[in-house]
Amino acid sequence: MYLKPTQKLWESVAEKITGMYKDRLVYAADWYHYGLTKPQFDRIIAESIFPPEVDAKIQALGLVWFKQENIVTVAIHNGVVMDSYSIESNFGGRQPLVSPHWNSYSTATMPKCLDPRITQIAANRRAAQAKIVTEREEFSAKVKKMWDDAPSVNALVKIWPPILDLLPSHAAQAVQQKTTRRTAKQMSQNIDTAALSVHILKAKVGQ
Repeated sequence: MYLKPTQKLWESVAEKITGMYKDRLVYAADWYHYGLTKPQFDRIIAESIFPPEVDAKIQALGLVWFKQENIVTVAIHNGVVMDSYSIESNFGGRQPLVSPHWNSYSTATMPKCLDPRITQIAANRRAAQAKIVTEREEFSAKVKKMWDDAPSVNALVKIWPPILDLLPSHAAQAVQQKTTRRTAKQMSQNIDTAALSVHILKAKVGQ
């Protein structure tokens, strides 16, 4: 079946492209893929915002000046903006007392973790996420250009078969029934289909 590369069909392709990178972005967003386990990470943050000498005073003043909260959310600068991260406020067995002025809704009013081990991880995490997003956007732009230049989806499939993985199932099945257009050879000029296929392969193997 002959299919036109419509905007509506492109939106389905674009959604598939976004999905291709989802697992990699989830992995990159995990704080514990950058050299520290969760207990190590949480301990450094707890020691940063509740150093022993300060926490001793907090505990001595108790509920007169502080409040009890199960979770405390801290702000961590990633080199560009502030990220937020939450730990249990009774970490290490301390009484879960926190400042009444701390607010988990805004990084401006959160306690700041300034430990260089944590801020470096935050920077590495941001860079890893940004790299994947840039790769996704560049790939999407290249596919979109081919899409806009294609006289038909059928022609696009002929010069770059992996596009089938990005089509909704009904469209992929329709195209595979029969392709009779002859403009694919013209389209194939100046298109690095091998480079584009690497992105499809990455998505399949989860890298």
